[in-house]
Amino acid sequence: MKRTFLIAGAVVTALASASATTLEKLTFKEAVKAAESAVVARALSSSVVSEEGQTYTETTFEITSAAFGEPGSTVTLRFPGGQLSGTLVPMGEVSAGSPTFFEGSESLLLIDETDDGSAVVGFNQGIYPVLGNGMVALPREQGGMMSVSDAFTVINEARTAAEDSPETP
Repeated sequence: MKRTFLIAGAVVTALASASATTLEKLTFKEAVKAAESAVVARALSSSVVSEEGQTYTETTFEITSAAFGEPGSTVTLRFPGGQLSGTLVPMGEVSAGSPTFFEGSESLLLIDETDDGSAVVGFNQGIYPVLGNGMVALPREQGGMMSVSDAFTVINEARTAAEDSPETP
């Protein structure tokens, strides 16, 4: 009986602290324009942290190549959600749209620098998987599957086009 109340209390607490965010869908050109850098990065490690009642997963990446920007050799990105370990009751938080990166997996990332550190453009809209054969899955309207070097060309062309186009209100 005591365990039921403990679980019910945890659920009520989680629901009470839940919040929602609505993101505007970015075009590829808008996502590239918003990025400080575009990189191919390999996930090195992930850890879950809890701050001010919120759970986050922080993933550290090794930068293997860059289309533009000066990202450094590693970057750590933070996403909402994750599974806390070492707690009395196993606790986790799921955040719709939060990506999961497996150690050793590669992604092409559009990274923005914020006051809180580095972030992926558009929450998860600037993440494109790099498959084992070295092909990148860009949006279909950008050409779909292509090599990393071709993807960098597409990204730099989109960046140039975005810089040349007038600001929209």
